[in-house]
Amino acid sequence: MKTGILFTSRNNYDLLDYWLKNVNTEGLFILNIDEDSTPENKIKGKEVCEKHCIAYMDREDRGMQNNITSACNIFKKSNLEWIIWFQHDCFPITNKFFTKFNELVETGKLDNFGSVGFNIKHDGVYQMLSRTPLQQPNRDMWNRFDINTPLPLEYNKVHSVESVSWMCAAVNINQYLKEIIPTGEYQFFHAWDDIAFQFMYKNIHNICIPFLELSHEQIIKKDFNMPVKSPLAKTEEEAKKREHYYGKWGHHKVWESRWGFSYDDNSTFEEVKENYSGTLIDKFYNHNLNTGPLQIFEL
Repeated sequence: MKTGILFTSRNNYDLLDYWLKNVNTEGLFILNIDEDSTPENKIKGKEVCEKHCIAYMDREDRGMQNNITSACNIFKKSNLEWIIWFQHDCFPITNKFFTKFNELVETGKLDNFGSVGFNIKHDGVYQMLSRTPLQQPNRDMWNRFDINTPLPLEYNKVHSVESVSWMCAAVNINQYLKEIIPTGEYQFFHAWDDIAFQFMYKNIHNICIPFLELSHEQIIKKDFNMPVKSPLAKTEEEAKKREHYYGKWGHHKVWESRWGFSYDDNSTFEEVKENYSGTLIDKFYNHNLNTGPLQIFEL
């Protein structure tokens, strides 16, 4: 196997335990990095990892991107080439999911890509193929389709995306270490989007593999007394609970300061588009989702 699995956990080890009990990881190496859980949750995390024979470590530098750097350095020592990272409420539903992805890795056909996403069945409502902050129409910043209808033929092929649906995301270890400048400014939210945009700025494609499917089941968090909709916090109490599980807020401001436009308003890209001339970022901005993918790949 040339692929490993990464979890980044913060005070959510009951959910990790549930995931590990219910998923056949097909013999892949698994690393869990703890992101500043409380002392009692660190103890629980170590117990869960020991029970399931997976590696545990405390984070080196804070934030998702720094965690991925740590994982890349560890995985490379075992000659692994790709990391698959999971949110704890996202579960593979394609039979032999990991074996099928690893077989693609072993062909070498993924070597030149940055990050890889999949077809995420979201809460039994949508098929989420990618995040689309730039393309028109951006469909609330997602390229998504009704779960009960077949995907349009052109989107049923491996295709280039702005940013993967990062309920589950894979990243090319060599490309990451070579091209990505990690920051701790994002602790969780938008960290994967920033990675995808860094790749696009270097004209490295991120892709979706739609025939590898997963189920994002947010409702399962209710069983563990966690917020079902992680970004929502309408009260001070909800905000504290969100920070308990996900770290600091404010990722929208971080995004705007780094990229020069608002993630939530692609019209603001007009003000900075000259900075991205000749890059995939510019190409996606000028692309219409309704015409099909920007580019299709044969694997």
